[in-house]
Amino acid sequence: MDIAKFKSLSVIVNNGSGILFQPLTNNFFYILTAKHNLQQKESEVYVDLPDNTSVEIVRFVLTAGVWSDQVIPFKLEKGINYFPHKNLKVDAAILKVAHDMYERFDVKDIYVSDDTVINSNVYLCGFPNDKRQVNKDVQSQYASYKLSHNSNETALLRSIKLSEIQRQDTIEGMSGGGIVRIQDNYFELIGVQSSMTRTLSDQNEIDVLPISLFDEIVDDNPDVLSYLLPVYMLNFDSTFKEVLTLKDANYKNFIGVMRMALAKKLSRVNLKPLEIVQSEIAKLLLVSNESKHVSNSKEFWICYLEYLLILSIILDKDINFEDFKNSMTTKRFLYSSSDAPLSQIIPEILNSDFDGMEQNSSVIVSLRHLPGIPSRRRVSNGVLNDICNTNNLISHFQINQAENLSMIKEIIHIKAFEMDCIIAHEETLSKYTIYQLNELIANLKNIIDDFLKD
Repeated sequence: MDIAKFKSLSVIVNNGSGILFQPLTNNFFYILTAKHNLQQKESEVYVDLPDNTSVEIVRFVLTAGVWSDQVIPFKLEKGINYFPHKNLKVDAAILKVAHDMYERFDVKDIYVSDDTVINSNVYLCGFPNDKRQVNKDVQSQYASYKLSHNSNETALLRSIKLSEIQRQDTIEGMSGGGIVRIQDNYFELIGVQSSMTRTLSDQNEIDVLPISLFDEIVDDNPDVLSYLLPVYMLNFDSTFKEVLTLKDANYKNFIGVMRMALAKKLSRVNLKPLEIVQSEIAKLLLVSNESKHVSNSKEFWICYLEYLLILSIILDKDINFEDFKNSMTTKRFLYSSSDAPLSQIIPEILNSDFDGMEQNSSVIVSLRHLPGIPSRRRVSNGVLNDICNTNNLISHFQINQAENLSMIKEIIHIKAFEMDCIIAHEETLSKYTIYQLNELIANLKNIIDDFLKD
């Protein structure tokens, strides 16, 4: 991702900045910002602006390579659309904008994280005063500053050093702007700028509000606010169109019929993403070196739903949370965002948490790298041992890695089910019509059962 694109997720909020965010609902979106952008100073004390005060909010839209600006109409109503943190010392606030009060648009490719460790890909984004004064055209007022490293920390603030020296006027106006980590295909919001002060640090450092403080605002207003999680975590309906697309199949009619059969199986998956995220098994779904925040990504849920559909075919029943939990004793799903081949991440797989997994179990791994040869899409225990011995991995194993190796019957790439069970049997499966979906599913179950027995 290019940090310049974060402009489409940044907004002007009065004299400060803010971040667009789509929470776990289809009814409204948020603007996360610094509370003092919605306050006025009276006798050295900041107080909330009166209800019905108009707030200047401007967003930016990129269309065919050209930026345009749009005003979001907003009148402050505390407890209705304005939610400041109840702690007077916490400079955090959420603005809630109903979709029926403003045009519906996609707020995507942004997820929150409580990991505030600064690396080389973290930026402060917003609309500084110096650019506002020089550029009357609001489209030229956006800026992003690279951050260097963490400094001090308290329960309410993080102090972060800027990579390049900034003046007060190049930082003022950025309050409420996003502290953003760039990932491969999304932005990770790890905080919101409060101010450039010396309360924690020397000059050229900013005070940052961690995302957990915005979570607290949601927790204090559960009846009117929704979690800071992407909307596709409400259910699996929105991700289904990107699962098992069968793009390598030869017959279009076959794709249509098979997708109808899969949709029928989806109706028997009685699970919601949020239910999984908030459960004790969430940590068991990731390869050992993965950040827990990757489970906020759409890619994770696409891969996870793909596995649930396969599991639904295997079990031939409605699947609820307990069914999935019980299945993990013999079939363990693991997700990795790595681009490396399966053979290269074996140490990380073997270092994963296999709590509750029984002997002779299958591990189904989701990886971006897809082996072109069927035999490389599954690795038996014998081949796994050979790889470990050939690459001298065993001598460096920790105890849990050696134990996990002995428990695994085989490792299967998630795409093996699509490529080797569906598309490889396309000619056989394509004889079924839309009126024979049950027979198609039964035949596919037999193929997958035989595949797992091999």
